[in-house]
Amino acid sequence: MEEAGHFVVGALGNDPLVQRLLEILTPQMQEQILGEDKYNELYGRQNPNREVAGYLVGQALRNELDKQSYISKIISRIISKAKRVFYRLKDRSQRNSGKISRWLYVW
Repeated sequence: MEEAGHFVVGALGNDPLVQRLLEILTPQMQEQILGEDKYNELYGRQNPNREVAGYLVGQALRNELDKQSYISKIISRIISKAKRVFYRLKDRSQRNSGKISRWLYVW
């Protein structure tokens, strides 16, 4: 599920909710969330706050976050937004596949 969390953060890119989460994830908070050893692994990477954001979204997808925390509320909104985006894509894809199959049938 952690990889799904990274996918959600990457797919929403520069969405204001994702940006707000990234701004909140200070280095001190990242270390507190991950623990010192895992944080030290990520520290030298290009976007450690995106890594931590993906990790947190993955935890939320597994229902392993405190639902009362401020971060959890932002993450819940990020997940809801991702679901809406993916459902719209799925719906659009299904509508387009019907058009393609009708076109192939006529052809």
